[in-house]
Amino acid sequence: MLLLVSNPRSSINLIDFVNDMKKGGLFILGHVKTGPTDNGSNDICSQEYPYWVSLIDNMKIKAFVDMTSAPTIRDGVLQLIRLSGLGI
Repeated sequence: MLLLVSNPRSSINLIDFVNDMKKGGLFILGHVKTGPTDNGSNDICSQEYPYWVSLIDNMKIKAFVDMTSAPTIRDGVLQLIRLSGLGI
């Protein structure tokens, strides 16, 4: 299951609900950062990744975090689907 979340603080109940639904399956928590995708040294996804992992650890759920940066939400969702192995 791939769950796309924009703000983890306001989605804790949804994350917990999807975790209960998966019943031992694969759970991927996805997030898309929108904006210009230049090749600068400051990658916003790598800076926020530890916070997402600590959220999962504090909630005591088994999930993977997948983040991407894209010019639009639609492009980011397509990237996350491909990155998570669900394919299109």
